[in-house]
Amino acid sequence: MTALRPRLVAESALTATQRAHLAVLLVAAFPPYAEMFRDTAWASAAPDYRLWLETPAGAIVAHLGFGHRAITVGGRPLTIAGVGGVATSPPHQGQGVGRRLMAEVQRVLREEAPAPFGYLNCGPAVVGFYRSVGWHEIHQVSRFIDIYTHHWSDDAGPTLILPAQAPLEQWPSDGLIDLRGMAW
Repeated sequence: MTALRPRLVAESALTATQRAHLAVLLVAAFPPYAEMFRDTAWASAAPDYRLWLETPAGAIVAHLGFGHRAITVGGRPLTIAGVGGVATSPPHQGQGVGRRLMAEVQRVLREEAPAPFGYLNCGPAVVGFYRSVGWHEIHQVSRFIDIYTHHWSDDAGPTLILPAQAPLEQWPSDGLIDLRGMAW
């Protein structure tokens, strides 16, 4: 899969064709949420950027969205890049494509769209994957607006952070993570 090339595109610069291709990928990767992804190509907070891997012909085979936000952790202010919509097309799964996408997001958060930390919530089944590519599981409650109820919700995880411009030791290890809006 070395022929894949990364693309970082601001959400505001996405073309209608790119949005349609992203929706197809997200529907294929998350069939239970097909209805949602057909309409928006994101599931929760709208991202600031899209990062994807594409073939030389321009086919998108892996994707994530992220957005910068000022949050608080234990009452202390912190800016993060919230990550969501992480997907690899089913035919490309198990070939190292997701691993490559994670290396790219770490590079991007260090060099092109700087943030001290990446942040994501995920299901228990994929925690091991994220750990294997540099994310660290944290055991803190996150507060955010639930996408279904539109009410504030507290969630115990799994939650992971990715040190980008700051070392892991600078993450406040105690207190509530207040996302001040929807998760990604």
